[in-house]
Amino acid sequence: MKKILSGLILLLLVTLISGCGNDKLEKTLKKMSDAESYSMTLTMENIPIFGTMEMKAKVDGDKEYFYMTGLEFYLSKENETTYIYTKVGSTWEKTEYSEADLDLPIEVDEVDPKDFDAKWFKKEDDKYILQEEYYEEIFAEEAEMVKSLEIEIDDDDFIIYYEMSLEGFVIKVTLEITDINKTTIKLPK
Repeated sequence: MKKILSGLILLLLVTLISGCGNDKLEKTLKKMSDAESYSMTLTMENIPIFGTMEMKAKVDGDKEYFYMTGLEFYLSKENETTYIYTKVGSTWEKTEYSEADLDLPIEVDEVDPKDFDAKWFKKEDDKYILQEEYYEEIFAEEAEMVKSLEIEIDDDDFIIYYEMSLEGFVIKVTLEITDINKTTIKLPK
């Protein structure tokens, strides 16, 4: 189920840095890899037709929450069945989930920071810069569109900044991951 959210959150790009001084990055990546819960805010600027978009997501074990401009839902896995909670009027409706239930205004590719490796990064000042030769590890066939990727770590939280070139537009993405192992989700009734 966490893979579903990672896919929705799009370009949850980024790997971790190598060399001296990457201990902080390695610890943060390890914590994220082991995380049972976290919150994410993804902001994309300069998207053709849409301009700026912001998505918010939370993961808490087998529960997930997602919000993006007019689209809000919860996912919950109970036994082997996944349910989606969607708002109808002023009440929430619970139904079995299938990917066809989601009609996102943009195409989302799956990039999961849990797959990052600190060795792929170089520390510069207080930032970890993804080395160009590792773009393909994260972005696969879209690697040639990537212009840069940086990670900043603030205590237990981290922020990933990257830029991609798409059809002549430079899209700026900020992914903020917070409240690692502190996020809780209460499902609607």
